[in-house]
Amino acid sequence: MEIEYLYDPEIVTKVLKTYPLLFHKLNPAWEGQKALSFSKLRKTRREIYRILSNQHYPRLANVLAILEHCLAMEWENPTLLRTRAKTNFESALSELFVAESFLQRGFTIQGFEKQKGSDLVPDMLVQLGDISLSAEVYSPIDWDGYNCFLDELRFAIQHLDVPWNYRFEIKMGLISHFDSREKILRFDPWKFSDANTRPADRWKTINRIISLIKRELSITGRREIISCLQNENLNIFTEVRLLQIQKCQSDKPVRKGVGSHPTLSGHAPEWMFDNLVKRGILNKIKKGQAQSLKGNHSSALIIDVSRLGYTTEFVHSWYLHQFGQSLQRYLKLHTVDVDLAVFYNPGLVVGADMTIPLLYRKSSFPDASFRRLFGTQHQFDALSEEVFIASVKEQDRSNN
Repeated sequence: MEIEYLYDPEIVTKVLKTYPLLFHKLNPAWEGQKALSFSKLRKTRREIYRILSNQHYPRLANVLAILEHCLAMEWENPTLLRTRAKTNFESALSELFVAESFLQRGFTIQGFEKQKGSDLVPDMLVQLGDISLSAEVYSPIDWDGYNCFLDELRFAIQHLDVPWNYRFEIKMGLISHFDSREKILRFDPWKFSDANTRPADRWKTINRIISLIKRELSITGRREIISCLQNENLNIFTEVRLLQIQKCQSDKPVRKGVGSHPTLSGHAPEWMFDNLVKRGILNKIKKGQAQSLKGNHSSALIIDVSRLGYTTEFVHSWYLHQFGQSLQRYLKLHTVDVDLAVFYNPGLVVGADMTIPLLYRKSSFPDASFRRLFGTQHQFDALSEEVFIASVKEQDRSNN
């Protein structure tokens, strides 16, 4: 099962009229199917409609502006418009922000979306003059199964096609806080995430919760509903509480939700980054997508750090030194067959520059080419001949 997002086609159409190129590629009046409980609403599994329906959030409005600009510059990633998978959509957004930055600098971009799935290809080929860069964009997320479970459960409750207004609370907690020897038990996000990495596994639990909620909502007169499931193997319960339940009298539901989860403390950022390099970045480099094109191209792995659980640490000197030393240590132990590994936070408005807190650059890769690709505003301190971190002055700029 996938989330069906409720949306108002009239409102979405008004939004899209501001973005004519995007409007040409979508048809909100006929997308998906009619909602059962709301005569003016439709519902769709396409992720882009979640963005289109929430333009009151500035960050999401900026996504459409960037997407329209990239379409005007003849770069397109069809995944953004078609995918029904949240993880694929988030990865495509990372590519969008990278593409926007290169297009702003006058580069042309060739995409390889049609070849994906059958060939080993990069995400984009970036070219201008004598610069030709084959780039793969990587958007890691800490405990992806865990975070996807929380997001999908929240969206599924928010967009239920039932004629009710309500406030909802999602709570996750430990079933037992002590083992048989009275030792304190802690939530293991790695174990939970591994058990929920596959969408089908996540939706087994989510569907059971949603089915219980729907059944309870069918009983008239209910003002509050509690749905709770326990997983003894993971020592975790998931509870959903619906409050202030009222029959919806308008064209669309009014719903708000909050959530709480077990503490994730005890996972130091420097250790988390260490694990990211070992489990993610090195494996991504070894896969060889950025290096797969024939011809004389430089290669880069561009890593979006905005979905990590410790983004604020990327603007602190001590943590950046730890991250840089970790990167240097592991890259020394392995053959690194890319010219650049660029860690970045995307600029979320048209024309905004990436913020680059950390960089691996082969000594043979020209500094002038790097500056042309990523801008001259970045200032770095060298930890070694090939590993650089943002200077204190650059970090101050990022904080402001």
